[in-house]
Amino acid sequence: MPLLSRIRSTFSSLFRKEALERELDDELRSYLELLTDEKVKHGMGPEEARRAARAELGNMGRVKETVRAGRVGAVLDTFLQDVRYGVVSLRRSLGFAAVSIVMLAIGIGASTALFTTIHAVLLRNIQYEEADKLVVARKTQQAEIAGPVSRVDYIDFRELNQSFEELAALGWFTNRRTMTGGNDPQLVRATWVTWNLFKTLRVDPALGRSFVFEDELRGDGTVVVIDHGLWQTGFGGDPGVVGSKIHLDGLAYTVIGVMPLGFRFLFDVDIWHLIDRDVEIDRSRDSHSLLAVGRLKPGVGIEQAQTDVNAIATGLAERFPETNEGKGLRLEGLHGFLVSGVSLNLQLLMATTVLVLLIACANVAGLLLARGERRLPEIAMRAALGASRRRLIRQLLTESVVLTFVAGALGVGIAYVLQGGLLLLGVQGCGKSLCAKAVAQEWRFPLLRLDLASAFASPDQSPELAMREGTQIAESVAPAVLWIDEIEKGFAASAADPSASRVFGSFLTWLSEKQSPVFVVATANDVSQLPPELLRRGRFDDLFFVDLPSLAERTEILAIHLRKRGRDPTHYRIGEHAEEAERLTGAELEQAVTAALYMAFAENRELEDDDLSNALNETVPLYDTYEERIKELRDWARGRARAASFDAKMVDLFSDR
Repeated sequence: MPLLSRIRSTFSSLFRKEALERELDDELRSYLELLTDEKVKHGMGPEEARRAARAELGNMGRVKETVRAGRVGAVLDTFLQDVRYGVVSLRRSLGFAAVSIVMLAIGIGASTALFTTIHAVLLRNIQYEEADKLVVARKTQQAEIAGPVSRVDYIDFRELNQSFEELAALGWFTNRRTMTGGNDPQLVRATWVTWNLFKTLRVDPALGRSFVFEDELRGDGTVVVIDHGLWQTGFGGDPGVVGSKIHLDGLAYTVIGVMPLGFRFLFDVDIWHLIDRDVEIDRSRDSHSLLAVGRLKPGVGIEQAQTDVNAIATGLAERFPETNEGKGLRLEGLHGFLVSGVSLNLQLLMATTVLVLLIACANVAGLLLARGERRLPEIAMRAALGASRRRLIRQLLTESVVLTFVAGALGVGIAYVLQGGLLLLGVQGCGKSLCAKAVAQEWRFPLLRLDLASAFASPDQSPELAMREGTQIAESVAPAVLWIDEIEKGFAASAADPSASRVFGSFLTWLSEKQSPVFVVATANDVSQLPPELLRRGRFDDLFFVDLPSLAERTEILAIHLRKRGRDPTHYRIGEHAEEAERLTGAELEQAVTAALYMAFAENRELEDDDLSNALNETVPLYDTYEERIKELRDWARGRARAASFDAKMVDLFSDR
C-alpha cells in the first residue's frame, strides 16, 4: 500500500471509528443476508437458512475483531482502547491502585535518586582529557600503602621512569595562610605543586600562564597560580591580577595565572605554590608530604607502569638502604582513587535499595494475582463475547503498564525531592560550615560557596543575575555541593524588598526544579530572619540544629586541634579541659588551643596543660553575649529540627541538673 494511503487509513482508524464501525456492521449484515438467500435457494426454510448462515459466519464479535486487526493503524488503536479500559478499571479499584502505585513509587524513587548519585560518583567520566590515563602514586612500605611520597624520591621516579608522559606531584594537604595584596586581607588555602601538574591534567589557566620547567630550574618558588573563585572574590575579577604582587604570611609572591572556572583537583585550593629543588620541603628521603599524579604514555597500561616503578624503587633501595629499604610506589587509576572511600558503601546501599524495589514489585505482583482471581467472571464474559486469549493477555499487560507508568512518574518526583538538600540552623561558631565541607569531602564532590550577602551588596551586578549565575555554575560542575552560607542575610528582607523577593522566588523555583545533581547545604544563625516559605516542609530534605558541643564533642574537638598542630592529645588532660570549656563553641575551642600555643611559644617552651587551662578560662564564651538568643533558638528547634549532636540528642547545657 502506498505511504499516503497508509497514512490516510491510519487517521481513519483513529478519528473515524464510528463511521468505520457503521460501515462494518452494514457490510456484515449484507453478507449475512446474501448467505441466507443462497441457502434458501438450496431448499432451506427462512429461519433454518438464517441459523445456518450465522453458524457458517461464526461469532460476530470475533469476526469484527479480525477485521479491525487487519486495518492499518489497528495496533495503535487497540493499544489506546486498552489504555482507556485500563484507566477505567483502575479507577474502579482505587484502593488497589493507590497501594500499588505508592509501593512502586517508593522503590523507584529511592533507586532513581541513589543511582543518580552512583552515576555521578562511580560511572561518569572524570572531567579531564583522557582521564583513563591519569594515575595516582602513593608510597608503600613492605608492600602496604603508607601515604605520601618523599619529594626527593619523587624526582628520581620522574626522571628515571619510562612509562609516564608526565609525572607531577602536589602537597598531601593544604595550609591556611593570610593573604594581603588583594581587596582585603583574607585566609586562603594553599598547597605545593610541581611545575607540570596542570600540564599532566591538561588544564590551561583561563588567564596568564601556568608553571613551566624553567621556573623549577631557576628555583623560582615565588610564583603562584590562583583559583578562579579567589580571583573573583579577592581581586574583583581584575584581569590585571597577572603579574601583581601578593603577600602570604608576609612573604612576597607573583601571580602568574588564574585557573578556569570550576577547576578543582582532589581538594579545594585557593593558591598553588611551585615546588622547586631548593624549597624547604621534604629535603630528605625519609620526609614525605607529596602525592604523585601521572599521565601514562600512549600504549602503556598501569600494570606495565607498575613494573617500571617497582624496578626504580628496587634501585633506590639498593642505593639508599637507610631510608628506602622496603619502600615502593603503588599506582592506582585516578577514578579508582577518588571513589575508593565511598565505592563499596554506595554499592551496598544500591543493592539494598534495589532489594527494596524487588520487594515492592513482589508485593504488587501478589496484589495483581489476588485482583485477577476476582476478575475471572469478567474475563470469562469477555472471552464469551469473542475476545481472543491474546487480546485478554494484552489488556492485562496494558493495565500493568499504566500502573507502572504512574508509579514511575511519582517515583521520579520522589527522586528529585530526595536530591534537595539540608538546612543547618544553630549557634554561631559550632561547625555548620564544617558540616557543609564534610558533606562535600565525604562524597568527593566540588564544594561551591554562594555568599548571598555579597550578591546583594555588589554594585556591578544585580542580585537576580548573581543568583542565576551562581546556580548555573553549580549545575555546570555537577555533581557538586552548593553551600549557601548565612542564608538569612540574603533573604531576610524578601518580604519588604522587591529585589530580594524576586531573588528569593527564583531560588525557590530553582531548588524545586533543578535538573542537575546539585546538593544544597544552607546554613543560618538567626532563624527569626528566615522567610517562613523557606522553612516549609519539602523545601529541604531535612532540617538540622547544631548546638553547643557536648562534653564528648568538646573532648574530640580539642584532640583534633592538638593533633592538627603536631601535639599528641594523650599527653594532655583534655578531659578536664573539656569540662572547663563547658559553654564554648567549636570555634572558641580552636582559638583557645591557638592562644595556648602562643603562650608556650612566647616563653620558648613546649605546650603544657596550664597553658590550655589559662587560654580556656580567658576565652569569653559567645553564650555570655547571646544567652537569650541562644535559648530562643533552642526552643524553636525542639520538635522542628533534628539534632546534629555527637550523642544524637539535643544538648541543653542550661537545663536544671
